Amino acid sequence: MLGTAQYKLKMYTELEAVVADLRAKAPQSPIQYRADALLGQSFESRALFQEARTAYESVINSESGAGTETAAECQFRIAESYLKQKNFEKAIDEYNKVYAGYESATYEPVALFQAGRCYVSLKNWRQAVQTFQTLLDEFGESQYAMQAQAEIEKIRKAIPELNTDQPSTEKEAPAAAEPSEETVPPSGL
Repeated sequence: MLGTAQYKLKMYTELEAVVADLRAKAPQSPIQYRADALLGQSFESRALFQEARTAYESVINSESGAGTETAAECQFRIAESYLKQKNFEKAIDEYNKVYAGYESATYEPVALFQAGRCYVSLKNWRQAVQTFQTLLDEFGESQYAMQAQAEIEKIRKAIPELNTDQPSTEKEAPAAAEPSEETVPPSGL
């Protein structure tokens, strides 16, 4: 697809024109959602996060794109865009949409992992442990399982009260590595 080449070559203006042309000439095209996903990535790579989210939402809400792996990726990328802006609460909400709304062995585990790390950034230790544990329980074979286990162990070692049902104190747990793009699975677009 021409759009993919333009994205990889960082020819963003040309990509925007191709996507707009496709939309104008074939508004019901079954591949429009893939073009919108590429458009979202081009906006995201330029830190135009609101524009990226709008393009990603077009994929998620489109007739041909809804429920696809591409839609799961777009929902994940919406969460990542909030993370890049350090809006951890909103990122968690969007990661949870990936987990709750898609059957994706690729994106569900990484969404849980990133949500757990957001909880760590917010110092919500109990919720972080619970989220990492959900990842282990449901996706124990994923590439994120060992990292989730390590995060749980660090938090529980620093805050032993989390090993019981008693409320935790205001102690500082060791910070997990900040959520980052390093955990993003390769794009399926």
